[in-house]
Amino acid sequence: MALWTEDQAREYFESGGQVAPPDAPSLAPSAAPSGEAESLDAWLDVHGLSRLAEALRSITAVGLDEQFELGRSSFLSFVKQLGIEKLADRQALANAVAKSKKEGWPAGGAASRKPRVLCLHGTATNSSIFKKQLQALLVACKDEFDFEFLDAEQVIDESHRNDKDFAPMMRRAFPEEKEFRAYCPTWLDDDGASFYENRDAAFAQIEAHLASRPAELLLGFSSGSDLAANPLIAQEPSLFVEPISTAAIIVSAKRGAAARGAPEKASQLFATPPVHLQHPENHRPLPADGASSLTIIQGVRDFLRRLYQ
Repeated sequence: MALWTEDQAREYFESGGQVAPPDAPSLAPSAAPSGEAESLDAWLDVHGLSRLAEALRSITAVGLDEQFELGRSSFLSFVKQLGIEKLADRQALANAVAKSKKEGWPAGGAASRKPRVLCLHGTATNSSIFKKQLQALLVACKDEFDFEFLDAEQVIDESHRNDKDFAPMMRRAFPEEKEFRAYCPTWLDDDGASFYENRDAAFAQIEAHLASRPAELLLGFSSGSDLAANPLIAQEPSLFVEPISTAAIIVSAKRGAAARGAPEKASQLFATPPVHLQHPENHRPLPADGASSLTIIQGVRDFLRRLYQ
C-alpha cells in the first residue's frame, strides 16, 4: 500500500496533481498535538476561587475555555461533574471565565485556535493508520484546521469478534502496526451491511473525549463514520424525529459494499441534504489514484472552508 510522506503529499497537492505520486514511500507517524497547559492556580487566586483548584486539577485553562464555548448551561453541568457541588461556586466560576474571555484569556483558547476536527478510524485499524491514510488531506488543510485522532479502547485479539473478519487484511497491509482496534464489535449481514454490538460504550468513549477536548467537526471512516454521523441509521431510525440541522459531507466508494445505499439513507435525515462525493475505488478513506484523491481532498477542504468563511 503506497503511503506518502508529508513532503511528498504537499508537493503533489500544491502541483495540482502534476507531480506523479510515489510508488511505495515510508511514513513516520505524525506527532500528536501538544502544548503546555496554562496553570489555573494563579487565575483562580486572582478571582478568589482558589477553593476550586482541586476539583479543576484535571483540566487546563484552555480546556475550561472550550467547555464554556459550548454554552453556559453545558459548562455548569460539566464543572458539577468535576466535583464543584455548590451552584454558587459554579456560577462564580462561569462569571469569571466570561469576564476573562473578554480580556483575551486564556492564550490559545477557543477563540484564537483553528477549528478542531476529531477523526474516528474504522474497525481493525487505529489512529496511526488513519493518519497515514489521510496524510494528503491533512497537508492540504493543516493551515486552517487541526486534526486530532481518537484510538478506540477495544484491542482486537483472538477473542474479539472481528479478529477473523477484518484484522487479517489490515495486518497484511500494515505489518509494522502492533495493535488493531475497534470502537465496538462489528458484523456484516449477507448483503454486506454493517451492524454493531455494545454501541453505548463506543458513544460513551467519544462523548467523554469531546467533554474534555471539544471539537467543532467530526470526521469518520467506515464504522467511525457511522459513530460520527448518528446512532446508526438503519438500526434506530426512530431516534430521528426531526431532521438534523448539522451540515454534513459524505464520501462514498463506488465499489464499496459497506456504503451501498448509505448516502441516500443518510440524506433523508438532514434538513439540508449533505454534500455527497464519490470516488471510483473500493472501501478506503482516499482513493489510490492520484487524480481521484485530489478531487476528494479539494471537495472536503472546500466544504470545511464554507463552514468557517
